[in-house]
Amino acid sequence: MAPHLARPSFIPAGLRPPRRSPCARARSRPHSISLSADARSPSFRRPYTSVLVVPTGVGAAVGGFAGDALPVARALAAVADCVISHPNVLNAAMLYWPMSNTLYVEGYALDRFAEGAWALQPVHQNKVGLVLDAGIEDELRLHHLQVADAARASLGLPVVEYTVTDAPLEIKTWFDPKCGKSTGSVGNSDSLLRAVDALVKHSGVNAVAVVCRFPDDDPDDSDCYREGKGVDLLAGVEAIISHLIVKEFKIPAAHAPAVLPPPLSPSLSPRSAAEEIGYTFLPCVLAGLSSAPQYVTRRHGTLDNGCIVASDIDSVIIPKDACGGDGTLAFAHTARKNKPLIITVQENETVLDDTPDKFSIEALNVQNYWEAIGVIAAHKAGINPNALRRHGIEHLKSHQRMYSGRSSGSRPYSASPIQDKVSTWDSQEVPPNSLPVTRTPLNDLPSLSEAEYHVVIGYGTPAQNLSVGFNTRDYGPTFLQCKPCGTACDVPAFDPSRSSSVAQVPCGSPDCPLKTCSGPNCTATTVNGNGVVLPSITVVTDVITLSWSPPTTVGNVRANCLLMGTRTSDSSSGILDLSRDIHSLASRAPSSPDTVAFSYCLPSLTETQGFLSIGAPRPEGNITYTALRRNAAFPKSYLVRLAGLGLSIDGPDIPIPLGDALITVRTTFTYMVYEPYAALRKYFRSQMAQYQLAPRLGVLDTCYDFTGLSDISVPTITLRFAGEVSLDLGVRQKMYFHRRDNRSLGCLAFANPAYEFPSGVAVVIGTLAQEMTEVVYDVRAEKVGFVSNRCD
Repeated sequence: MAPHLARPSFIPAGLRPPRRSPCARARSRPHSISLSADARSPSFRRPYTSVLVVPTGVGAAVGGFAGDALPVARALAAVADCVISHPNVLNAAMLYWPMSNTLYVEGYALDRFAEGAWALQPVHQNKVGLVLDAGIEDELRLHHLQVADAARASLGLPVVEYTVTDAPLEIKTWFDPKCGKSTGSVGNSDSLLRAVDALVKHSGVNAVAVVCRFPDDDPDDSDCYREGKGVDLLAGVEAIISHLIVKEFKIPAAHAPAVLPPPLSPSLSPRSAAEEIGYTFLPCVLAGLSSAPQYVTRRHGTLDNGCIVASDIDSVIIPKDACGGDGTLAFAHTARKNKPLIITVQENETVLDDTPDKFSIEALNVQNYWEAIGVIAAHKAGINPNALRRHGIEHLKSHQRMYSGRSSGSRPYSASPIQDKVSTWDSQEVPPNSLPVTRTPLNDLPSLSEAEYHVVIGYGTPAQNLSVGFNTRDYGPTFLQCKPCGTACDVPAFDPSRSSSVAQVPCGSPDCPLKTCSGPNCTATTVNGNGVVLPSITVVTDVITLSWSPPTTVGNVRANCLLMGTRTSDSSSGILDLSRDIHSLASRAPSSPDTVAFSYCLPSLTETQGFLSIGAPRPEGNITYTALRRNAAFPKSYLVRLAGLGLSIDGPDIPIPLGDALITVRTTFTYMVYEPYAALRKYFRSQMAQYQLAPRLGVLDTCYDFTGLSDISVPTITLRFAGEVSLDLGVRQKMYFHRRDNRSLGCLAFANPAYEFPSGVAVVIGTLAQEMTEVVYDVRAEKVGFVSNRCD
């Protein structure tokens, strides 16, 4: 099938590693010998190895565009003996820079390497196969084949054969509404894996380059990215593609998207310009894969014979707000005594909010990459980096005094003139039949991750107190972190062995939500990196204790116990189900005609608290109700009819097309289908024309620079529900300020997601819009109520 592709007889010297690369370990010796700066005396030190990570598709200020982190890798490679990095750092479309002491490792493989399950075996060359998406047009496919031939003829790269998938791969891309990173899907992933399997079995390739036809970008998204401001829409699903291959075949893989060339732009950013050189991004992928290390697993061989293993890593460099990846967590929490130095870079901002403190990571924070490389040079030389700074070294302390005092804590929050604050409830008190609600902060950086709201419940007999999030959507039953929890024991976990009332749900019973079970109980299993089968979920029932005065107990509440490293998406000990499911706490709590299922006030600040009332008396006073609706796509969620958006007292209303509004506490912003959102955005921008527009923040595309302004005027936005029910939004409910203590940059807190809404749903109402309002769920009466200005 490949008339032009024959195996080359050599690879160029510039891409061939030396006979003993600094990245290769000689396990037969305790150390290697290299000459120090003083050539007269040898230095008995092992090679210094550093890992450079810049996650893909998260809008990294450095490394979020077209190979713009490659200069960082080059500089690091000049200091460290061996550098391990991944395609997002080392790829630059038509540009590539060979570095003999740098290893090109796909992201999924890098995570498994960090966990100690895989090792890296340096090679002289790989046999590279090429997979082309059947959805690529003939002319565009020919361009890519000619580029592959050029790489073989001009660079001598060992590309040996290509194949075309047996069906178009149907790539889709969108921005994750929770955090703003790019993601997507592969419609025909089986076709992709069949193509790779054919190359591996019939052509003997041990590295695979993939080219998939991507949808042509929306001009708004592509223009922002090309101007060096946004998130790369293609990057997230590119990672999904390579992860699929590496996970299945355990060989190096990387992806290059096939897209039509965009029109020339005078505002093109230098950081994105590498993608403008030609018709394809394939050259850097072929060059990287030609000498990428092979992956060795414990089941396929020893991890020591000439391989690099996780314990060889001396340092890891990562953006400060992107520390939540599997690899970073594995490096940071390794059990070995000499942990690698974790260096976080403040200047490389992303749309994530995964800072070291949230994961108990001990890290050295630096401002930029040249400071990071200076730290690496000091670390390699055995010098305390603080010794290079003025007043960096304090007096030597005695262990008897080291823990005698604590810092005074962070500076208290200071209110802004922009705040509009009206409250009738003291946020330091909790109403009867209520649990206090606290929240995690939204990040100061342009992070669009959701805020989490937590309550404390007791589970089991005697009650084991756990801080949990809560959820009103039908994502599933209550989830709890349970023991044995393996690597996930960084939060308090429920211990079933300590509860006298816990009961296992039998496999096959109506209460077992699992399609397949492992054994007589409702239990699912997983296989860890060492090939050991472990339980991952077991479904139990037990008693929940709600610790108000007097305490209330609710029996036979079902929970999915997450075991052996399985984690919830919440940073607490679990997620409490408040949906309309018959097993949810909202359905099982005691009720009467005079009570409601539950209500809540969501705190708008980390310094205040809200409340979650369960089975409390129906609120009286200024409350308005709108009817609950049913939707087949969300049978257990709470949906209402949002008739329109009011834009001023006597101004126009924006009608909402036939569709329901989903109320959720797991999404920060309010999302709408395109037509009403476009109308809202147009009106909002016309009323805010006096303010300077700012670059978008993730999914938020209407942002303003308020630097130096003490007051701003924001247009009215009112949510108009069926039944003539209206909810006026304050400034904090319709604007997202990416720094709560310095509101110089604010965005309209509404967005249109890249994904399609489920049938019949037109709006998802997020938590910002619900702040300041008590939301009352009277499920017995099939209605939801709103008490405006009730919450702080």
